Amino acid sequence: MSHVRTQVRTAIKALLAPIPGITVFQNLARAPNENELPVMTIRTESEDSDQDSSDEDIKRDLTIVVKIMAESSDDNVDDVLDDFAVEVENKLINQDLGGLLFDEPRLTNTKLELIEEGAMKIAFLHMTYTATYITTADNPETVG
Repeated sequence: MSHVRTQVRTAIKALLAPIPGITVFQNLARAPNENELPVMTIRTESEDSDQDSSDEDIKRDLTIVVKIMAESSDDNVDDVLDDFAVEVENKLINQDLGGLLFDEPRLTNTKLELIEEGAMKIAFLHMTYTATYITTADNPETVG
């Protein structure tokens, strides 16, 4: 088994992988090549934990970032990213990821970045979600 964070990333990748026209990575540790775009990465970037005593379950608030990268020589790269964002949002609505989460992921922030290299535009859309899950006090691999 693996940490619940890993299980969450794996479950989200399984939901998002069928989106047509984009490759989905879990924890891409390198910059994608231009010929790989568009791509989507799923990362768990931070986690706040709360435990009242050492024998209680641990409540964890996890920050999940879905990052979409695309390129275009047209002025429509924002529209391309938004089309993928619609797919992501629709896939994550009302998801408890097979019982891993206490509640569904909540979209808390969306941020757009644009890099222009000559006529080519490479854009990044960061979709930040917060999700709560609970683990047992003695095992971070087990949902409490």
